[in-house]
Amino acid sequence: MKAMAVTVRLMSLLLVAVVSSSCAAVGSGALRSESRSVPVAGVTSASVELAMGAGELEVTGGAAELVEANFTYNVARWTPEVDVRQARGRTSVEIEQGGGRLTLPALGNSYNRWEIRLNPDVPLDLKVRLGAGTTTLQLGGLALEHVDVTMGAGEAVLDLTGPWEEDVQVEVTGGVGQLRVELPAEVGVRAQVTGGLGSIRVEGLRAQGGAYVNQAYGVSDVTLELNVRGGVGEVVLVAGESQERA
Repeated sequence: MKAMAVTVRLMSLLLVAVVSSSCAAVGSGALRSESRSVPVAGVTSASVELAMGAGELEVTGGAAELVEANFTYNVARWTPEVDVRQARGRTSVEIEQGGGRLTLPALGNSYNRWEIRLNPDVPLDLKVRLGAGTTTLQLGGLALEHVDVTMGAGEAVLDLTGPWEEDVQVEVTGGVGQLRVELPAEVGVRAQVTGGLGSIRVEGLRAQGGAYVNQAYGVSDVTLELNVRGGVGEVVLVAGESQERA
């Protein structure tokens, strides 16, 4: 069975210091909203790359087109730049926050929120690069082949609940802040957490051989492998479909 890899990299505390020292003043203005979509017709596979320097990001499935995006922001130079390329049935979509470098959302009254919906039927690679802020990735049910997420500082929720038809490998490296990973109940899960400074909270999993597993591990046809390495802050692992976020 083909494995799908999910990589989440939460960059170290050093990044926070670098970003803080390199940020220019941000001048906020009137709140503006815009929507963009990428057609799905004729697409057999795709890659989607999201690069957001600061703000709130939410990624979900449920799009009728390949990508459906809503952007709300009040800093003119943060206008998202969307680049779409097509070749032999494969579409590459790159969405990047304008401004040219990482900026912190807490400067002045600045606001930046992206809502990205992806088509659940098209096989795709997803790459996410973030600076600072709050991130929610609801990836269960998508036809993902590879996911690579690089994060700076803040809070992240990685929701992997729901059906999976292929094996999944999830790697989390580094981190400053809180990472919450929501795991499925009907798919076998094996999770390892090594290195780093902070706390680990586990719900719905049992210890086995230096890792945490759920009841479906070793029984289901599909396995989700999670490896969390390093980081500073809190890691929360929760298995099951009905989970209340703190």
